[in-house]
This record gives sequence, C-alpha cells and structure tokens, in this order.
Amino acid sequence: MATFTFRCAGLLIAGCLLAACSGADSASRTAASASADSKAAAAVPVAATVCERKLLVPADVAGLLSEPVTGTKPLKGDPETCYFITATDEQGGPEIGVTLRQANGRDTIKSWLSGRMGADAVTIAGVGESAVWVAELGELDAQKDDRLCVVALGGSALIHHPAGFQSKAGELCNKILAAP
Repeated sequence: MATFTFRCAGLLIAGCLLAACSGADSASRTAASASADSKAAAAVPVAATVCERKLLVPADVAGLLSEPVTGTKPLKGDPETCYFITATDEQGGPEIGVTLRQANGRDTIKSWLSGRMGADAVTIAGVGESAVWVAELGELDAQKDDRLCVVALGGSALIHHPAGFQSKAGELCNKILAAP
C-alpha cells in the first residue's frame, strides 16, 4: 500500500509540475493530476497472496508435512502471506507459510548474510538470483528482481524439519518467482 501511495503521490506531483511549467491554467492542472492519478491506480496490481493467485496449490506442498494439507489461510495484517494448513492447525499442527513481497528482496538477503537478522543463514545456489536457508527457523528466503519469496515451516513442523524441505522450498520459490 505504501508503494501505491508513493507512486500516486509522485505522479500527482509530476503532473502538477508539468502543468505549472507549461503555463496551463488551474483547471488543466487539476485534470492532468486526476489523469495521472487514475493511470497510476490502474498500473498498480491489487495485492493478493500466493494462495489467492494460485501460484502454489496444496498439491505443490503435498508430502512436506506430517499431515495432509487441508487448505489455506491468510496471515491477518499481511496481504502478501498465506499458510498451507492441516486439520490440526488450530492446535499448533504443521503448516507452511509462503510470502511473496514485491520489493526489498536484495536487502533482506543481504541482511541475513550479514548476521543482522539474529540467526545464521547459509547461501543456497540455484534458487532465484540469490537465496539463504535459515535452519533454526526452517525458512528459505530467495530474491529475484528485488522480489522476495519466503517459504517457512510453522507449528509442529518447525520442530521436525521434513527431509528434503530445504530443496523443495527452493523449488517452490523458483516457481513463485517465475510468475509475473
């Protein structure tokens, strides 16, 4: 939402400056601003989770948890994160969180590798442009074109990492990051 606001504000200011410099009257400046604002709104996609966009479906994560995936749920307050859940999710059962952020991927990976995130991260090859595995969190973070993908274990799955999860999480991020 902040990106949308800043883009709209930037286009609005640019439209006003252009109109002012060209000597247009007040009505023309208002029309130019409204036009720029509506074009900006049309160019910015509505945020939707990986689950809502069907970039991943339960079949993609099948076999990664000790229980079958029964559905998905959003993370309240974060329109870019969703969970693949099991029937025991409400009791702390296993789940897989998936996030796709449109910005700050490079900075996030650099922060992990610099040690500023408070956990050890190791570089993973072959995932996005760069990726890290954070074993103590059961989390893989990857970036491509500054987009950030995070695939993480949650609930009881965090305690018992499934065999091959790191590799499968990399495959999932590659699939997500390949989407437009």
